[in-house]
Amino acid sequence: MMTVLPVLDDTLLSTQAIFGLGIAVGLLTALAISAKRWLLGYLIGGLIYWGVIDGLHHWLTQQFLVSDWHGFVIAFALSLLPLFFWVSYRVLRYDVLNCQKQKPALTEHSPVYDSGFQPRFR
Repeated sequence: MMTVLPVLDDTLLSTQAIFGLGIAVGLLTALAISAKRWLLGYLIGGLIYWGVIDGLHHWLTQQFLVSDWHGFVIAFALSLLPLFFWVSYRVLRYDVLNCQKQKPALTEHSPVYDSGFQPRFR
């Protein structure tokens, strides 16, 4: 989990790091007080999602001795499994609901015009 919790050292408090952190905090503050503050939910959700992938990666590399690359690929694939099951459930549920509905008999419609109707184009 070194990508999530870096080791504190002297480069962490460099001028460039403090400047970058100040810009990030300023932009997040501006976003929080704007009308688009709902975007913070997506930002926090993405950070949590990446934390889950990083945690899975760390666990996989420690337990199964896979390489970093393979650990990230497997962690990403495992993180997509809930989405796959949810979409499959919705598709199967939609099919069942459609099969249960009886389709109404189709009625052929032809336009009904008044006796004084004149078509615009001939």
